[in-house]
Amino acid sequence: MPEKILLVDDQPKNIQVAGTLLTTNGYEVEFATDGFKALYWLGEESFDLVLLDVMMPGMDGFETCRKLKQLPGGADIPVIFLTAKSDTDSLIEGFEAGGVDYLSKPFQAEEMLVRVRTHLEMKQMRAMLRDVNKWLQAEVSMKTMELMEKNRELQNILTKVETLDKSKDNFLKIISHEIRTPLNGIIGASFLLKSMVTSPEQIEFFDMLDISLKRLESFSFTALQITQLQASGNTFPKKLLEVRELVEEAKTIALAGQARQFVLESADVPPLNANKELFVTALVKLLDNSVRYSPPGSTITLKVQQRSNGVHFTLTDQGPGFSPEVLLRKFELFVTGETHVDKNPGMSLALVRFIIEVHGGNIDLYNNAEEGAVVEFYIPAA
Repeated sequence: MPEKILLVDDQPKNIQVAGTLLTTNGYEVEFATDGFKALYWLGEESFDLVLLDVMMPGMDGFETCRKLKQLPGGADIPVIFLTAKSDTDSLIEGFEAGGVDYLSKPFQAEEMLVRVRTHLEMKQMRAMLRDVNKWLQAEVSMKTMELMEKNRELQNILTKVETLDKSKDNFLKIISHEIRTPLNGIIGASFLLKSMVTSPEQIEFFDMLDISLKRLESFSFTALQITQLQASGNTFPKKLLEVRELVEEAKTIALAGQARQFVLESADVPPLNANKELFVTALVKLLDNSVRYSPPGSTITLKVQQRSNGVHFTLTDQGPGFSPEVLLRKFELFVTGETHVDKNPGMSLALVRFIIEVHGGNIDLYNNAEEGAVVEFYIPAA
C-alpha cells in the first residue's frame, strides 16, 4: 500500500507541482488549502506525513501543527514545513510547534523527495521500535510471571522439605526415646542374668549380648544428640574449659582397657569456651573410631596447637584409614564404609561435625600418605 501524504498550501500552483511530483514517485496525496481543512482531513483519515505551508490565511502553519499534534495519533505524524522564511526565529518556532524539518520555497524536487523519504523511513523505524518495546515488555511480563510461579513452586518445595526435616527429627527423637526406655530394662536384666550363669558357653553368650546392647545404646544416644543439636543450634550452655582436662576425660572413657598407646602433643593453649558434655562426647567418638580401626599396640596421637583462628586439634592413628566412600561423603549420616551398620561410625562422625559446628569451628578428615586416618578440626579461642 502506498504511503499517504497530506499537502497543505493556500497556493493551488504549489499544490499542483508538489502533488504531481509526489504522485509520480508512488505516494498517495490528498490536499487542503488552509489549516481548518487540513485538521478536518486529519480527523477523518490516517496520513503518514504532512507537508505544511507556514504562511496561510486564517490559521498559519505553526498553529495548525500545534493543533495537529493534539489529535489522536497526531504526535506520530512527521510534519515538514514549506516556508519562504529562513530566519532563525521562524525555524525555532516551527520546531517548537512539532515540526521535524522544513523546505524553503521555491523547493527543489530532489530535495523534497529525499526529505520526504527520510522522514517516512524514520517514522517506520520508530513504529518498529515501539513494536519491539511492546514485545519486550510482553516478554518481560511473561517471564516475570513464570519466575513468580517457579518461586512459588520452590517455596512450596522448601516448605515440604522443612516439614520432612522436622518429621525426620521428631522421628529420630521418638525412636531414640522409645529404644532407650526398654533398653535400660534389658541391660539391667542382662546384667542380673549374667551374674547368675556359670558355664563358659552362657558367659560367652551374655558377653555377646552385652556388646550388642552397648552398640544399640550408643546408636540411640547418638541419634538423640544429633536431633537435639539440629533443633537447638548454638544454644547449649558453655564455659571456659582447659583443653588438657577435656582430653584426659575423653581418653579415660574411650581408651580404658584398650591395647592402644595414646600420645598428647600439646603446647600451652588458651581455654575453650565450650559445652563440656558435648565436647567430651566429640573427642570420645573420635577416639572410639581410632580404636576400632587401628590394630592393638598401635599409637593414637592427638596434637593440639594454637593458631590465629583458634585452637587446632589433629588426631591421627595407624589403622588402614578411611574408606573411599567415607571420604567421598564426609560426615553424612549413615555412611559407614563397611557392612556392620551397628558400629555406626557414620552417625558418630556426623555427630562430631554437629558438635564442632555449634562451637563455631570446622572439621575435616583425610588419610595419611603412609598409613592411618587423620581428623583435623579447630575451635575458636575464648
